[in-house]
Amino acid sequence: MIRNIFPIVNSLKGYHNSLFKLDVLAGLTIGVVLIPQAMAYALLAGIPPIYGLYGALIPIIIYAFLGTSNYLSVGPVAITAILMFSGVSNLASPFSEDYVNLIIALGLFVGVFQLLLSAFKIGKLTKFLPKVVLSAFVHAAAILIIISQIKNASGIVVPNNLSSIESFGYIFQNTHDTNLLTFLFFLVSLLFILVLNQKFKNIPSALLTIIIATFLTYYFRLDKEGLVIIGSIPEGLPMFRLPNIDRNSFISLLPSILTVTFIGFVGSIGLAKSYEENQIYHKINSNRELLALGFSKLVGSFFQAMPSTGSFSRSSIGFVAGAKTQVASLVAGLLILLTLLFMTPVFYFLPNAILAAIIVQSVFSLLNLSYLKELWHTNKFNFVVFITTFFATIILGLEAGIILGFVLYYLLKYLTNDLLKEKKNETYDT
Repeated sequence: MIRNIFPIVNSLKGYHNSLFKLDVLAGLTIGVVLIPQAMAYALLAGIPPIYGLYGALIPIIIYAFLGTSNYLSVGPVAITAILMFSGVSNLASPFSEDYVNLIIALGLFVGVFQLLLSAFKIGKLTKFLPKVVLSAFVHAAAILIIISQIKNASGIVVPNNLSSIESFGYIFQNTHDTNLLTFLFFLVSLLFILVLNQKFKNIPSALLTIIIATFLTYYFRLDKEGLVIIGSIPEGLPMFRLPNIDRNSFISLLPSILTVTFIGFVGSIGLAKSYEENQIYHKINSNRELLALGFSKLVGSFFQAMPSTGSFSRSSIGFVAGAKTQVASLVAGLLILLTLLFMTPVFYFLPNAILAAIIVQSVFSLLNLSYLKELWHTNKFNFVVFITTFFATIILGLEAGIILGFVLYYLLKYLTNDLLKEKKNETYDT
């Protein structure tokens, strides 16, 4: 019975000291990457960094016990963050108390929706989702994420009510307001992280960059030269608090709820299944994944955690580092807990430009030009769908873009099948 409730018990069959050592090492590696990413993605979502750390603590622990993947690392991710910002920034000013409350409420509603989908066994329907549409959406989201970080990379103050494209135009028109020190920090940090990742893959590049940049900012008091810093981060563990929810907030958040529910689950289940062949004692259960992801969001919302989902980069890092079970996630969660208890004051002088560099570097992995070239040479139908979905997402927004992509895909598929049937009939008549 307990094995059905907690799949991690199955993973621990034959567990021994050498496997535990591998999980501890992988968990520490994941945690070291998760700390800066959690803060960076919180800023990307328009909320203070502490909520990213909360989102890195509660969900990762809950998923470790309830999830069916030994390798999926749950926590804040860039695409979910930009989805939330895209939807909620139209309802309240980013970083305001109302805005934060809406983000937390969004996590609660998404969790409930995913639990309902699990109860109705909707998870198996993911096999009908066209890969090309999801890929185009991810590529477009990556571009929008990079655009969203130009303001933090340049130090240019951009009005909050502008869309991503409008923000890009505003920055382009006001390049003379660029803070050279901020831009220099961003550029050097980005190059430093990219070089370290290429040459020394075992070094936690993002964390090392944060340590160096924070020390330089503190020692030379560069914040007085116009370099924007994180500032005070609350110390201690999140307290239990009921999210502020009502009928009006649910209705206004509904488009974002549906999008985050859908994209978060599809990305997570696809990632979990990519590691499925490495699991011995059990396979990925799509409906159980929905339950684990939904419950982690639901409980997390009562502890002010930003909505979290499966992370491509951290799952990959954990797998390469030798993770064998979700014990690695529990170790990563323990590191987050210690950070919240003792280390948040250390990040006071952390420049926003460094977090922008971490975000930009992390989404580079989402861009795959070789996939687009492959479509051009092998499947013109999918190439048209990809290009249309990509530009629709960039121009019209995330929700509209992916909906248009799905409609176009199945419409073209229907028309193409009709044409093939007509040709077959003509051949038969002849």
